[in-house]
Amino acid sequence: MIETLEEYKKENKVLSRKLKLMEQSLSQFTSIKTNYDVLIKKLEEKDKNLRDINNKLEDLVSERTRELENINKQLEKNLRLLEELSTTDALTNLRNRRSFDEIFAQEFNRAKRQNYEFNFLIIDIDYFKKYNDFYGHRAGDEALKAVGKVLNKFARRANDFVFRYGGEEFVYISCFHDFKEIETLGNAIRKSIYSLEINHEKNPHNFLSVSIGGIVFKDKDLLIEEVFKTADDNLYISKENGRNKVTISI
Repeated sequence: MIETLEEYKKENKVLSRKLKLMEQSLSQFTSIKTNYDVLIKKLEEKDKNLRDINNKLEDLVSERTRELENINKQLEKNLRLLEELSTTDALTNLRNRRSFDEIFAQEFNRAKRQNYEFNFLIIDIDYFKKYNDFYGHRAGDEALKAVGKVLNKFARRANDFVFRYGGEEFVYISCFHDFKEIETLGNAIRKSIYSLEINHEKNPHNFLSVSIGGIVFKDKDLLIEEVFKTADDNLYISKENGRNKVTISI
């Protein structure tokens, strides 16, 4: 209990100091709370910005993925177009069907115009489907390459052309050979391929072999279609006669 004015004043000073300290503490707390609120707000804004950035990145990745897919589709389309326009068979490195269509007509018309022999052979691998089924397509590709190499060795002159016509079928065009020469050539091709001794258990001849049909003509009024049909008919005769045979007509 305060009994004197002096004691009152003294206690009042003490209370005033405590009040001041409390006000300072409250001010500091308020400042801390304000700073905390500001920090939280900034973090929330940053979190929102991060979410926005993440969304933008996802959109960008999706856009780039679509662009890459479109580019890949275009590349595949271009590769197919290049393959169609190319004159070389990718597997055997021989001239391809497209090249054949151009050169066949060119050489055929030249032979008729300049009146010299035109030689045309169709070479077909015997039982090739059975070979593929039994040994696998990779072995089949290797067999096609091997046949292609042999045929390429026989195309020595400027007027000799060898083509992979399609699948297991090849075509040989040359000029100036007479019947006897082209028959000898056909048998040399057949023997060379057979002498590779590529095992073929589904072939009665035990090794990979070819059947050949051809035509040699001069001074004949033939159409291109008739030349191909005659050679194809002779190929059929070679197959009917047991395969691994050569049949050529004049």
